[in-house]
Amino acid sequence: MEIKKASEIPGRPVDISEWNDDVKAFVKTFTFAEQLEFERLRRIFRDETASNEERADAEVSIAIMALVDENGEPLFTEADRAALLDSHFMPCVRIIKMGKRDSRAFITEDAADVR
Repeated sequence: MEIKKASEIPGRPVDISEWNDDVKAFVKTFTFAEQLEFERLRRIFRDETASNEERADAEVSIAIMALVDENGEPLFTEADRAALLDSHFMPCVRIIKMGKRDSRAFITEDAADVR
C-alpha cells in the first residue's frame, strides 16, 4: 500500500484579504510533526498567562508554518515575521480556527478508528 504524503493532499483555502487581496492562500495539510507544533503554538496563543508578545509570536508562527500558495509553496518565511507582527490579526484567527477544526477531527474521529 502506498501512503500519501501530507504535501500530496490539497490545502484548504483561507481568506487573507486583510494582508493581500490578490493572493490565493491555503492552509496546508500538516504532517504529524507540524500538527503537534500547531497544537503547541495554539496552546501558547490561548494561554492567558503568556505575554501579548508571546501570544502574537505564536499566531505569526502558525501563519508562517501553515500558509501556502496554490502550488503548495510557502507564502511566508521567517523574514516576514516583523511585517506579519505589524499586520491585521484576522487572517491568523481564521488559520487557527481551521487548524483547530482539523485537530479536533483528528483527535476525536480518526483516532477512534485506529486500533
